[in-house]
Amino acid sequence: MRTNTRIAEINDISTSLKGKMFSLMERYYENVDYKIFEDDLYSKDKVILLEQGDTLCGFSTQKYFLHSYAGEQVGVVFSGDTIVDRPYRGGMHLSICWGRMMLDYLQSNGSKKLYWLLTSKGYKTYRFLSVFFNTYYPGLKGQVTPFEKELCQNIALYLFGDRMMQDPGVISAASNAQCVIEDEGEVTQGRRSDPHVRFFEERNPRHSQGDELVCLARFEKSNLRPAILRQLEVIS
Repeated sequence: MRTNTRIAEINDISTSLKGKMFSLMERYYENVDYKIFEDDLYSKDKVILLEQGDTLCGFSTQKYFLHSYAGEQVGVVFSGDTIVDRPYRGGMHLSICWGRMMLDYLQSNGSKKLYWLLTSKGYKTYRFLSVFFNTYYPGLKGQVTPFEKELCQNIALYLFGDRMMQDPGVISAASNAQCVIEDEGEVTQGRRSDPHVRFFEERNPRHSQGDELVCLARFEKSNLRPAILRQLEVIS
């Protein structure tokens, strides 16, 4: 049976589906608290769902908002809790659904720039940036503008306040914070052969304790990798 994706409004999420989402989080994260999960869920606008029949295979929560910095107003899409069950990894269904959602936001954003903000507790989330984008912050590939670097830091301070470590742009985890289970997030010697993974570990050395690296990418067609853009523009 093939997997399918759909986007649901947070207020339309049923109690049953919410329970499935929480169970999936518990499978891959330590110290997961239902009240914190629920509060975070309801702070978002939408959720992208990856399903196979009645089985929830993965999800990613999303919030769009406007942010003003240095006299410019930009659109920001903040991705929250995101997980794909291990048997369903390797495909691009959820990622492509997210990308097409972003294209819709880009079209409706008018003349304002659109940015994607994410926080990375694990190298797998961070690695997504280099798959999709030519440039992003912080990263090895290309150089973002000084405005974008400062914008990332400003949005992070706005959203996370006192939890932010000014250098190197990391959200400091509280004691007993939610973190990726060891066999999911461990950076082995083999994985360190990937320069992007090494960079992530250097910038977020306490990721295994739940610290999160704040990342930002300009979402525009010229900043998308050509193979990704071709997939996003295919009419499905």
